[in-house]
Amino acid sequence: MVITKYYIANCFHCKHIEQTFADLKKQFECEQIKFREVFVAGESDLTRKLKLHIFPAVIITDNEGNTLERVEGVILPKELKKMVEGAVRSVND
Repeated sequence: MVITKYYIANCFHCKHIEQTFADLKKQFECEQIKFREVFVAGESDLTRKLKLHIFPAVIITDNEGNTLERVEGVILPKELKKMVEGAVRSVND
Protein backbone atom coordinates (compact mmCIF):
# COMPACT_ATOMS: atom_id res chain seq x y z
CA MET A 1 0.00 0.00 0.00
CA VAL A 2 1.20 3.50 -0.81
CA ILE A 3 -0.12 6.62 0.91
CA THR A 4 0.78 9.71 -1.10
CA LYS A 5 0.29 13.35 -0.18
CA TYR A 6 0.32 15.81 -3.08
CA TYR A 7 0.94 19.41 -2.09
CA ILE A 8 1.75 22.83 -3.51
CA ALA A 9 3.83 25.77 -2.27
CA ASN A 10 2.31 28.38 0.02
CA CYS A 11 -0.77 26.27 0.73
CA PHE A 12 -2.19 26.75 4.22
CA HIS A 13 -4.12 23.47 4.16
CA CYS A 14 -1.07 21.58 2.90
CA LYS A 15 1.01 22.91 5.79
CA HIS A 16 -1.82 22.21 8.24
CA ILE A 17 -1.52 18.43 7.73
CA GLU A 18 2.26 18.35 7.31
CA GLN A 19 3.08 17.30 10.89
CA THR A 20 0.22 14.80 11.09
CA PHE A 21 1.39 13.14 7.86
CA ALA A 22 4.97 12.98 9.19
CA ASP A 23 3.76 11.48 12.49
CA LEU A 24 1.67 8.86 10.68
CA LYS A 25 4.61 7.98 8.46
CA LYS A 26 6.84 7.52 11.49
CA GLN A 27 4.20 5.40 13.23
CA PHE A 28 3.06 3.14 10.38
CA GLU A 29 5.63 3.00 7.57
CA CYS A 30 6.91 -0.53 7.04
CA GLU A 31 7.59 -2.90 4.18
CA GLN A 32 3.87 -3.23 3.37
CA ILE A 33 2.98 0.46 3.83
CA LYS A 34 4.93 3.25 2.13
CA PHE A 35 4.40 6.99 2.51
CA ARG A 36 5.29 9.50 -0.21
CA GLU A 37 5.08 13.25 -0.50
CA VAL A 38 4.94 14.79 -3.95
CA PHE A 39 5.40 18.51 -4.53
CA VAL A 40 3.28 19.71 -7.43
CA ALA A 41 4.56 22.79 -9.25
CA GLY A 42 1.63 23.66 -11.46
CA GLU A 43 -0.35 21.72 -14.00
CA SER A 44 1.51 18.73 -15.40
CA ASP A 45 1.01 15.31 -16.93
CA LEU A 46 0.81 13.98 -13.37
CA THR A 47 -1.97 16.36 -12.29
CA ARG A 48 -3.92 15.62 -15.47
CA LYS A 49 -3.45 11.85 -15.12
CA LEU A 50 -4.56 11.86 -11.48
CA LYS A 51 -7.16 14.60 -12.05
CA LEU A 52 -5.73 16.67 -9.23
CA HIS A 53 -7.46 20.03 -8.96
CA ILE A 54 -7.45 20.92 -5.26
CA PHE A 55 -4.62 20.60 -2.76
CA PRO A 56 -3.62 18.97 -0.60
CA ALA A 57 -4.65 15.62 -1.97
CA VAL A 58 -4.03 12.30 -0.27
CA ILE A 59 -4.40 9.16 -2.34
CA ILE A 60 -4.08 5.64 -0.95
CA THR A 61 -3.32 2.95 -3.52
CA ASP A 62 -2.72 -0.75 -3.39
CA ASN A 63 0.54 -2.21 -4.68
CA GLU A 64 -0.90 -2.45 -8.19
CA GLY A 65 -1.70 1.28 -8.26
CA ASN A 66 -5.47 0.94 -7.80
CA THR A 67 -6.98 3.79 -5.79
CA LEU A 68 -8.40 2.60 -2.48
CA GLU A 69 -9.21 6.01 -1.03
CA ARG A 70 -8.80 9.61 -2.12
CA VAL A 71 -9.45 12.99 -0.54
CA GLU A 72 -8.72 16.48 -1.87
CA GLY A 73 -8.89 19.94 -0.38
CA VAL A 74 -9.38 20.74 3.27
CA ILE A 75 -8.31 17.70 5.27
CA LEU A 76 -8.44 18.03 9.03
CA PRO A 77 -5.56 16.28 10.80
CA LYS A 78 -7.99 14.02 12.71
CA GLU A 79 -9.66 13.02 9.40
CA LEU A 80 -6.28 12.22 7.86
CA LYS A 81 -5.37 10.14 10.89
CA LYS A 82 -8.65 8.23 10.75
CA MET A 83 -8.25 7.61 6.99
CA VAL A 84 -4.68 6.30 7.34
CA GLU A 85 -5.47 4.18 10.41
CA GLY A 86 -8.37 2.56 8.54
CA ALA A 87 -6.12 1.75 5.59
CA VAL A 88 -3.45 0.34 7.89
CA ARG A 89 -6.03 -1.88 9.62
CA SER A 90 -7.04 -3.31 6.24
CA VAL A 91 -3.43 -4.28 5.54
CA ASN A 92 -3.00 -5.86 8.95
CA ASP A 93 -6.25 -7.88 8.75
